[in-house]
Amino acid sequence: MTTNTSLTSTAQVSDETKANVEKEKKKNPSIPVEIRFHSLVTLDFSHNHFEEMNEAFIAFQKVVTLNMSHNRLHTVDGCVGKLSRLKDFDLQHNKLSTMPKEFALCKSLQTLRMNDNAITGVPESVQNLTQLRLLHLQNNSLLSQSMKPTFFSLHGKLTELHLQHNRMVGLPSSFYNLSKLIDCNVSHNNISVIADDVQNMVSLVRLDLSHNQITTTLPEEISALQALVHLDLAHNLVTALPPSLSRMRALYHVHLEHNCFTSFSEVMRSMTHINGWNLHNNQVHGEYAKYMESLEQEHREGGDGDDTSVVTSNTNSVIKGGSIGKVSFWGKYFIQSVVTFSA
Repeated sequence: MTTNTSLTSTAQVSDETKANVEKEKKKNPSIPVEIRFHSLVTLDFSHNHFEEMNEAFIAFQKVVTLNMSHNRLHTVDGCVGKLSRLKDFDLQHNKLSTMPKEFALCKSLQTLRMNDNAITGVPESVQNLTQLRLLHLQNNSLLSQSMKPTFFSLHGKLTELHLQHNRMVGLPSSFYNLSKLIDCNVSHNNISVIADDVQNMVSLVRLDLSHNQITTTLPEEISALQALVHLDLAHNLVTALPPSLSRMRALYHVHLEHNCFTSFSEVMRSMTHINGWNLHNNQVHGEYAKYMESLEQEHREGGDGDDTSVVTSNTNSVIKGGSIGKVSFWGKYFIQSVVTFSA
């Protein structure tokens, strides 16, 4: 009888142990701590059930590319600082609420994706990631005060920065010193002012400022961005464009939909190199019709000209024309529509 009871008890303990093991596996898939992967440089653990990165990850000290995206991570403390050779780190789509201070030890890190988490603050130590080329922090809950004015002061090599869909009301002063930044997206925040120092961001090709609270206009100094091709100001409170914008000869696409423009201004008319204007859902009135009539008159007097484009102010997309002749055709259509649109 005693033996049977003992066996039953042992069986119960064994079952409990198995259950605990299975539970732990689900929490953090087993990685033997004693193993060292001396040749491993790329590791993809994305789309699994990791809840934390513990000391077991020290086994991957020579890893250069690590993908931990689409897991259930709530912390990566305790091991990141040991991955000194890491260059590409993907942590997007997890449950992280902060960026670990240990990132400062990842001196080789060049790309860091932490978008689609629950991050509210950025530790000052992240400033020390001086080799960063790409930083994705979009779709979090970042606040302006979580970034000190000097936050970007050591990020001189950064070429791509995504901060869209956060809760920022302003940008740190050091942001405007990112002279090598090419692609910048700060849309879907609550930013109201772009500083004159934007002139320092001379490498920008794409700048997305849409869905913010920018009022009146942009600073005249923006004309220093001679490499800028794409400018998105949609869904703001902008009423005018700075005259200096006409000197930006590389600028090709401009989105101004859902703002407070009342006319197709002289600045816009002077920017004949623009491939497409998007002005729908503004307050443009009959003055625009006169402009389209003048284009028709130029066509009659001068014949076909260079390729140009058509402005739209009542549709959801830019309609591109191929020649002055096409502009005349579309002009007749939009003259009527814009007059109807005016208050």
